[in-house]
Amino acid sequence: MNIETILILLAIWVCIMPLLLADAITYKLARIVTHRAGDNDTVDYFVAGMCCQPLQAFAFMFGLPALKGDTLKLLPYSQRRAHFQKMTKAILDDVAKNHYQKVRIFAISVGATVPYMVGQRVATGEVENDFELECHLISPCYTKQFMKIATRLKIRALYPLVTALRLVLGPFSFIPIVPGCVKLFSVSLVVSQVEQILFASPIDCTHRRYVKSVMLSSDDEYLHSS
Repeated sequence: MNIETILILLAIWVCIMPLLLADAITYKLARIVTHRAGDNDTVDYFVAGMCCQPLQAFAFMFGLPALKGDTLKLLPYSQRRAHFQKMTKAILDDVAKNHYQKVRIFAISVGATVPYMVGQRVATGEVENDFELECHLISPCYTKQFMKIATRLKIRALYPLVTALRLVLGPFSFIPIVPGCVKLFSVSLVVSQVEQILFASPIDCTHRRYVKSVMLSSDDEYLHSS
């Protein structure tokens, strides 16, 4: 192996290492961003859907009278992958740390996985239930059971293509290059969300009593309207 080849390989490794380290770091984290500090003991968490960040997706809600006085917190995705289990743990840890008495979670589409997991853990006694929990879901599609057949077929067709693209890109699949509503997203994030929809276990509705509202459009082209 000549010196030119060694230098090229070294340059490639230097470029790849920050990507691997960045993913290793963000994979361990789930961020909670305080949008507004409240003056009561109620906290509202906002989890967005596929390619929308919570600040933009829920901006229309922040001024509602029903949320006046509440602490508003956002859970943005990493641009590399969706950390639903870590986001669930982050919410429960945050509630325990701050001793909130009432917890409301608002979630859109695949983001509804998070309130489902929170409700399931509370319902099964995995966490101490010393707070009131409400979940409000907008077009939830945390598993394929909520999707129309045509939508499921399209996602199944898409999955091998994006998975192959992730393999081809390797570590570069973590670079945000997919256009979103307000930001670029990585191929890895798209794959992780598609995998959640396709391979997550069907919802058993253990947490049903915590779901206070479900908003569905009768004209939704992807989901069942009832």
